[in-house]
Amino acid sequence: MDLKKFMKETPVVDMHFDLLMDLSAKKLRGETDIIKNHHMSNFRKGNINIIIAAVFLEDMYIPDKALHEALDQIAYFMEELGKNDEIHLCLSYEDIDYCLKNKKTGIFISLEGAEPIMNDIYLLDIFYQLGTRFLGITWSRRNYAGDGCKFGISDKNYGGGLTEFGIELIKKCEKTGIIPDVSHLNDKGLKDVLKYTAKPFIASHSNSRKLIDISRNLSDKQIEKIAKRGGIIGVNGYNRFYCPENKPDMDYFAANIKNIIEAGGEDCIGIGLDIMDHLGENENQSGIIKNHSEMGAIAEGLFERGFKEEQIKKILGGNFLSFYKKAL
Repeated sequence: MDLKKFMKETPVVDMHFDLLMDLSAKKLRGETDIIKNHHMSNFRKGNINIIIAAVFLEDMYIPDKALHEALDQIAYFMEELGKNDEIHLCLSYEDIDYCLKNKKTGIFISLEGAEPIMNDIYLLDIFYQLGTRFLGITWSRRNYAGDGCKFGISDKNYGGGLTEFGIELIKKCEKTGIIPDVSHLNDKGLKDVLKYTAKPFIASHSNSRKLIDISRNLSDKQIEKIAKRGGIIGVNGYNRFYCPENKPDMDYFAANIKNIIEAGGEDCIGIGLDIMDHLGENENQSGIIKNHSEMGAIAEGLFERGFKEEQIKKILGGNFLSFYKKAL
């Protein structure tokens, strides 16, 4: 395989990147042009076409400052968007198509946890108007919508499912045009999403529980149900979730992809790398790649482990593009 040619011809999508959180942290340190100075070169080297950029809130903002911080993160992004013609806010499939044709990096906005909405259903409309197209119902903590999963082996049955407000929220997501994201949601909550929604949804950055038995990952049965709904799962590159030795290992990463394909079929798999090195995480908490410039190493690693070129194209981005084109 001619790797350079392959990457140029293959749409590449990262379904989960904590970009907006990074904008906030660096903006508060006085930096400007953050995407251009810290990320754009990596996006270009890795041939990144589309990114789902998460609004993530650290515990110190919960609950009183959740809305304020989320709006700040989106505002910082809009400021960068106005000064950087290499990026483009994606609101529809037409925007994806525009980015592919014009060699721009398209960015979707996602809320990683519904904390900014609190228990005010009307705020969902406001976030939609601001460009939000994905909603992670919970992070790994409790909010008004439901309980998140924990990270340990023994926490599979932690907490309850969706609250009455959470059920109302996901129903409104479907009416509004926001796609629910069940990564970080616990088992009972995922069961409720399947019960109370009809459209496809995503797990933007989740791995196989069969290989790493933690509640943060998905069981084969959950993978099968998401796939039958027409959803897509972004395999997580964060070491802790795919490798028992908590270190970068392409064999384990590929094994997670193979297991998700075995459970749900090759049309349900994508990439949601959860890259964290830009946030100052320590070496043991890094991922399969350190930044997006190394994306070609994932394609090469999968090819070396027996994946066919058409499968790799689906994994890197093709499946997400097909999903989004029909999801709304």
